[in-house]
Amino acid sequence: MFSREKWQKMSLRQKMGNLASEVAKSFYWKNKDKKTADETAQRALELFDLTIDDLVENPGLGEILKLRSIFCDTFFNLKQFNNSEQAINNYFSPFIL
Repeated sequence: MFSREKWQKMSLRQKMGNLASEVAKSFYWKNKDKKTADETAQRALELFDLTIDDLVENPGLGEILKLRSIFCDTFFNLKQFNNSEQAINNYFSPFIL
């Protein structure tokens, strides 16, 4: 896990790349190993939260908040939004380092 201090020193692109990795891992493990999927989803949520804390007064905050909601909706099958794992992975693909 990244410390808050280390996370704050990263560029937004680096943060998004790390988020992309955890989100992709979560979806990869979702139908293979529930324990691993839940662990990676929890880690993704922690990284979302660290990013949200950093962007409190930033115009990009709304996008990250919405993305977090869409990830939760899709991963946990809440069915509030009409999104897919592939659509979320496609969103993140430009950030993969």
